[in-house]
Amino acid sequence: MALFSYSSEVYRSVTNIFKSFFFASIKDGISQDIVTKYWLTGVLPAFREGVSPLAGVEIISNDARFHGLCGFMDTEVETIVKSFLQSQETDTVMHELRQQHNGHRFIQAEASEPLASLYNPQHVFAHLRSLAGGRPVRPRDEIEALHTSHVLNEIGESAFPKLFLLAASSKLPSEVMFHFPPREVNGSNPRVTQSLLFFFGVLTYAESDAFLGIPNRTMQQLVCFTVASPL
Repeated sequence: MALFSYSSEVYRSVTNIFKSFFFASIKDGISQDIVTKYWLTGVLPAFREGVSPLAGVEIISNDARFHGLCGFMDTEVETIVKSFLQSQETDTVMHELRQQHNGHRFIQAEASEPLASLYNPQHVFAHLRSLAGGRPVRPRDEIEALHTSHVLNEIGESAFPKLFLLAASSKLPSEVMFHFPPREVNGSNPRVTQSLLFFFGVLTYAESDAFLGIPNRTMQQLVCFTVASPL
């Protein structure tokens, strides 16, 4: 949340912790042949600004070879459902999961080899936990499983309704920024806001890679709830 604090002092403090302690330890491990490779997840491109250990890393999130690492595939979810909910109808649950949580695609597909869409793992587990506990599945519970609503509130509710409407009508150009400074994460730059929504899974590549779209029903509900009444 330091990124959304709009305080350069707070942001510098957090990034210095990563640079001075976390990455320093990784660097020592590499020099001593303790660490040969490392993978970082959940890192926004804003952290790559300026002189930073992250400036030298290779982004693989947009590499089709690693697409399956970004979420669950349909076959994986079906296996989990069969194991997790042995007494319930798998087909019915899978249909609901596809509507609610499938549809994420963070890599532009190649015409010769289209990429399957993905599920957000935490949303899948939140859905299954509700069913296993005999509780009705509530959209707000699934939305809050990732705390994405807090991110939208920090960006500012006035910053994304137009982007959302364009995405819903398949008219939002797929302009995703992989490098942007933290000072622009304030809702004033539509391209940065659009990129943040993409990285948080609220937007994704549509069937036509030229545009961004809304991946599933949960993300539609998220934006509608946030615009109508901030969560």
